[in-house]
Amino acid sequence: MIYSFKLNFAIAICAFGLGYFAAQFKANQPLDSSDPPKDVIQSPLEKISTDNASHTTAVLNNIVQAEQSGKLINQSNVTDIQNIVAKAPEQTINTYLKKAFPNADLSGIKDKRQFTNRLINELSDIDKIENKLSGQLAVSSNQLMPRQSENLAQVYKSQEIFAHFDTMGKFPQDSQVFVRWVNRDTGEILLFTPTTVNAGSQQNWTSFSPDKGWKAGNYDVKYYQMNNDLTPIAQTSFTIKQVIQ
Repeated sequence: MIYSFKLNFAIAICAFGLGYFAAQFKANQPLDSSDPPKDVIQSPLEKISTDNASHTTAVLNNIVQAEQSGKLINQSNVTDIQNIVAKAPEQTINTYLKKAFPNADLSGIKDKRQFTNRLINELSDIDKIENKLSGQLAVSSNQLMPRQSENLAQVYKSQEIFAHFDTMGKFPQDSQVFVRWVNRDTGEILLFTPTTVNAGSQQNWTSFSPDKGWKAGNYDVKYYQMNNDLTPIAQTSFTIKQVIQ
């Protein structure tokens, strides 16, 4: 039995925006990136401190912009963001994850910091070439899992697209998985969230239709286990060449 689950959210994504960490960091470490008065001569150490503050402020601004635009994080900022996470108290991380994913059951995530770092990696715009994953994923225009992905070169603007996955018996049959849908051309994050599936079946699916409709372009879909390492289960790509109004 394949569990029927529909995701048709208005895109209040990026679901994992990191703005909360930015706010916490600013609250705990006030930054002043303004230039010093011209009549004050800075020592080399003071200048380094000011430069670091300016850099951190710029990074935090980029994080907030990524959150508001629902776009992938620039890879050049990933290390800076992870440094912020490394300094954040455990309670801050727990609180943020609850804010980011209020409907998810995070009780199975024992190392929230590791989980957060994996989320950041999966939100970056680096091109990832995964080894062949053990699960299978196929996209189609209906609820029946196809033997291979359907040709979706031509779709209706508001059409639902179904992303079917099969664990092939290689992964625990959990009641939750994590799903990521991205427009590879624009970096737009369509879905980035935990979702409930049928733990009694190896095969499950989610369906999705963007709030503003599909656009021509290349798309990636990926499923992960809901564990500390956000272990990839299956992934695929598809291309839309024409959108029918």
